[in-house]
Amino acid sequence: MANFLNWKKKQPIARDRVGPQTCPLVIGPLTLTDLESVMELEKVSFPSPWTLATYHSELTRNSRSR
Repeated sequence: MANFLNWKKKQPIARDRVGPQTCPLVIGPLTLTDLESVMELEKVSFPSPWTLATYHSELTRNSRSR
């Protein structure tokens, strides 16, 4: 499981030192294997988070979200 919640424990990085080596970021299509990590973020980000079932449905049944 990716632990996105550890950012709270890390020291801030100076803006002039931010880059691919210090803050790797990969943006790509959401997949079913991402859902566990997405749920971690969802729970700390929103007072009424989407459920795992909602995300699963969006990825597997909603043709407009592909």
